[in-house]
Amino acid sequence: MLEEAIDVLIERLNIEDEAMIKYIKAYEKIFIESVLSSIKSGTFKSMITVSKNESEPLEKYIVDDENKLDDESFRAIFNAVLESTSIIEKIKIIKENINAKKDFIDILESECLFGDDYLMLFASLSEFELEILGSVVFYEDMRMEEINLLELLLNKNNETTLWKREYIEFMKKKNKEKIHCIEEYINQIN
Repeated sequence: MLEEAIDVLIERLNIEDEAMIKYIKAYEKIFIESVLSSIKSGTFKSMITVSKNESEPLEKYIVDDENKLDDESFRAIFNAVLESTSIIEKIKIIKENINAKKDFIDILESECLFGDDYLMLFASLSEFELEILGSVVFYEDMRMEEINLLELLLNKNNETTLWKREYIEFMKKKNKEKIHCIEEYINQIN
């Protein structure tokens, strides 16, 4: 149904530019997985949105940070997560209230999650959301050249940030196909 909806969207919006259609089709699978994942987890209304950055070519898209929280709202969410004793509740609070990439990274870096909380949170994310986090974790590596994610996961032992170490451990448990998909995305944005 979602594949048909994407075709209808292209038709109704009169998208005739072949490069745009090719781009939409290239990310169709990722979009569908994100939609299905957000529906299953009850977080569809806070699904990450993507918008075009006018200064970048068509192939370069960014996570929309226009919905960034003000300091007071962020502090309230941080406190709610910190005070919660249930990881399910923590994930629900984060996914219902955090929409901007910057806020999501800030909540990860604020150390309001402990132990397996990170792994449970990462498990609740769509492949697209994991790709976005991967581009943050491996930012320095991808500045130099295209990355081999499997090799980086096996050899990256010097990460000092807790959430990044947890992300790496989580990704090590993924199958090679998932790792390769995330690697392709990270290399595309490089």
